[in-house]
Order: sequence, then C-alpha cells, then structure tokens
Amino acid sequence: MIRIVSGGQTGVDRAALDAAVSRGAPVGGWCPLGRLAEDGVIPPSYPLRETPTAAYPERTRWNVRDSDATLVLACGEPAGGTALTVETADRLGRPFLVLDLLDRRNTAVTLALLWARELNIGILNVAGPRESASPGAYGLARAFMESFLDGLKKGAEPAPPGRAGPAPRFMVDRMLVRLGKYLRVMGYDAEWDAGAATGELVDRANRENRIFLTRNRRLADQHGIPDSAVLFETGNPVEQVAQLLQKMRLDPGARLFSRCIRCNVALRNIADKTLIRDRVHPAVYLRHSTFYTCPSCGTVFWKGSHVANTLRKLSPALDRA
Repeated sequence: MIRIVSGGQTGVDRAALDAAVSRGAPVGGWCPLGRLAEDGVIPPSYPLRETPTAAYPERTRWNVRDSDATLVLACGEPAGGTALTVETADRLGRPFLVLDLLDRRNTAVTLALLWARELNIGILNVAGPRESASPGAYGLARAFMESFLDGLKKGAEPAPPGRAGPAPRFMVDRMLVRLGKYLRVMGYDAEWDAGAATGELVDRANRENRIFLTRNRRLADQHGIPDSAVLFETGNPVEQVAQLLQKMRLDPGARLFSRCIRCNVALRNIADKTLIRDRVHPAVYLRHSTFYTCPSCGTVFWKGSHVANTLRKLSPALDRA
C-alpha cells in the first residue's frame, strides 16, 4: 500500500495524514525541529521525524527528496510554502503533480490516480496550503485524499467485464492525426498516413482488421463501408478520446506510455540501465531507475514530467471513461 508523508502543518498536510490513517495506509514524513507548526506543536499522534533545524524549507526539501513523488493540493495558484514545494521538486528533478482543490471539473482524482499508478509510487509526499492561508483547505484535501486512496484500492481489483481481451487496433484518417497520437500515448496501436488517399486507408484498415476512425460523413458513398468504423462529430481531439473510450469501453490507464509515439511500436524495458548511460543526460540517468527503448527508432524513454503534463491534457476525457 502507498505510504503518505507530509510536514504535519495545519491544512493539507494533516488532511493527507488523517485520510491515510482512516484508510489504513502507513504515514510519516519530516517536520521542523520541535515539531513546529502554525498552531504550536504538531500532535504526537502524527509519527513524524524532526529535521536538524526548525526551518520550514529544510522540512520541505527533505520530504520531497525522500519520496517517490510529490502531490501538491493547492487552493488556487500555489503561493508561499506551497510554491516552494513545487520549486523544490522541480529543482531536485523529482516527479510532482499540482492540482487545484477549487477546480470544479471533478477530474482531479482521476488524474492523480493515473499519475500515481503510472509512476508506481510507493511513497507519496502531499503538500499544500496551511489552514490559515486557505480556510477550508483541510476539508477539501481530506475528501480528496480519501477518494484518491479509495481509488487506488479499487484499481487493484480485476477490470470490469468488457475491458479484457486483445486491444483493438485503429486506422486514423488525415483529419484525426492528433487523436491518433493520443491513442499511441495510451498504448493503443494507431496508424495513419497523411499522404495516402482515404480509400487506401479504408482498404488497409479492412486488411489489417483495424477500426477506422473518421469525421467523414460521406465515407461510405465515396470509399466503401469499412468493416468497422467510428464517426466523430466533434473536432476536439480530447472530446474524441472521450467518445472512443466510452463507445469501446477501453481502459485508459492499462497501457499508458507503452508505445513509441513516432513509430507506433511497443516499447521494451531496458533491464540494465548502464547500457544507455551515454545516451541520456547524466542528471536524467541518476534520477531514474527505469528506462525503455523503441526497437524501431532506438529512442530512449523514461517517465519524467511529461507524464503529469500529458495526463493533465487528457484528464477531461479519462475522467469520463
């Protein structure tokens, strides 16, 4: 089970710890010398270790440093110590995700779950504003963390009927290339050819048993009826992703970042990372333990900040799947 750590400050910090305890998850973290907090001394019920000094920035840095990733639950634009947490994680090259608890789009929990699963987080540092800076932060963060931890537990259960079996393969017409790229991000086999005529793509889709994705309403009259096709009304790629996930009952998190976006080839895990030492920046090599490579183009991949950035773009669609 994931371990939740924080600095024990009022507001988001304690909400995260209390939510974890309520769900049976282990907790911990670093706090300032003397167990300093804005309301005095951090209660002894929180099993936190003290840093050598009473400086808040030291506690912030140590919690970021000693965790697999940091989840920042802000109330609006991060400021003060919350902003310092973001800066510290970025400076140390540690994965982090910033979510706004005041955002009413209800996609934050889904985004956090996909992010945590994709990075296989074992120790999660949770940070955010103190209660005096954002009144009500504790209640919002507590509810969020309880939903998040419940989701992690549920995600360990078998997939629902209809999502098992071989993954579908797709052929994308020239108007839906961005959708095709998103499908590759989610690990699905999606092909396109901007230089090929639509009729050629339909024929190829039929030969290769691919589902044809298009916005062309006159497709059947012009090029014959594909064996299997999905017609999209919207031109918004994220809305298209949402429609496809719902229509085909696809699992959006099962294959994330497992395919080369350029080549459409499944990535291979690099068992011994010393083999790619000279192919990545030294800082990247030190920060990450797991790397992947494309058998076709040879590009080396790792799960860096692009994971959170991409999931944030797709979160409206993923939340509806």
